[in-house]
Amino acid sequence: MSSRFHLKVVRTVRLALAGFAASLVLASCGGGVDSGGTGAPPAALADGPVTGLGSVIVNGVRFDDDSASIVDQDGQALTPDQLQVGMLAEIGATAIGASNGTPTSTALTIRTRNEIVGEVDSVKRLGTVMMVLGQSVRITAATWFDASLPGGIDAVNPGDVVEVWGMYNARSAEYVATRVAPRANAQSYQLRGLLAAVGASSQTIVVGGLTIDIAQIPAADRPALTVGRFVRATLTTSPTAGVWTATALVPGNAMLPDRADARWRGRISSIVSASQFVVNGLPVDASAATFSDGGVGVVLGARVAVAGSLSGGVLQAKTVTVLGDETIVNSTFELHGKIAAWNAAQGTLLLRGIAIHVGNGVQYMGGSAADLANGRAIDVMGTLDADRLSIDAQTITFE
Repeated sequence: MSSRFHLKVVRTVRLALAGFAASLVLASCGGGVDSGGTGAPPAALADGPVTGLGSVIVNGVRFDDDSASIVDQDGQALTPDQLQVGMLAEIGATAIGASNGTPTSTALTIRTRNEIVGEVDSVKRLGTVMMVLGQSVRITAATWFDASLPGGIDAVNPGDVVEVWGMYNARSAEYVATRVAPRANAQSYQLRGLLAAVGASSQTIVVGGLTIDIAQIPAADRPALTVGRFVRATLTTSPTAGVWTATALVPGNAMLPDRADARWRGRISSIVSASQFVVNGLPVDASAATFSDGGVGVVLGARVAVAGSLSGGVLQAKTVTVLGDETIVNSTFELHGKIAAWNAAQGTLLLRGIAIHVGNGVQYMGGSAADLANGRAIDVMGTLDADRLSIDAQTITFE
């Protein structure tokens, strides 16, 4: 690569970062967290996959969600039981404190968001990859599937319509799924992805390899069409002569207000350096941050957890932790609540609607296996079972 070309790339990325940060402040896409009807703005924000229920857990923080306002990416209201492990969630909350060493807070607003709704084009079961709406979707040890899809990817077939939550890996140009569910009656498709090209007349765009006609959307209702920025397109369910028709087009990231405490988990979608990069569409200034590995793992596509504060649409990082790709070892889940059904003969219990496998290697705290019974309040930590919809318990704590 020539030095001139390298400088041009760096300059382009820097301009994109600056423009994107400004657009977050000025955007009016209807997203972002607010007071949730309490009259006071949240003090903290967390964004990432849901890794636990019974107080929703995001980025290691346990949020009491009893009084939270919960909506999806389109602003449609969700009931608490519709909030599932593996969904991506943006949470506006009270100041984060600690209870018995665990970060805790009260969620005021919860906004989930998917990445894709579309038809499955193909399934490569051995490679744990499927193509959905022309996009490569990777299944990992941390990918949950809806209860109607036991066995995970083996229950998915070409022609099915599914909804995918996950994180876009810009390095491999694929979506790393955190949850997959069927959407057989979808009236429209959706794709959140990086804008790759804009047609000369600005009537077509390219996102994820799809050519999309945006002529039906008034120019005043379109987001800034900046290449390299995330956009979310709502599409009709079939293309015409290979071109998809958009019925809605909005920025791919919600407008985010200033927050003294912000915790973000995702993949690096563009990068200038270890101190200046973008995580899942959010600009990060890590010039004053402490890195878990000295910054060597801060590369395009890396999965990271960033903690700091939000100011002017930029996450001012205090710490940057490189998480690595999802494996059984680094992907644990937590459920808290009262046992709904305990089957001692089979070694299974039901908690928060999710089956828990209790094997001989489980570590107990505050009790023993003999104390397991219907109605007992417990906290379970474990990994995702091979069926992709239950947990293999590692520790059980009695409360």
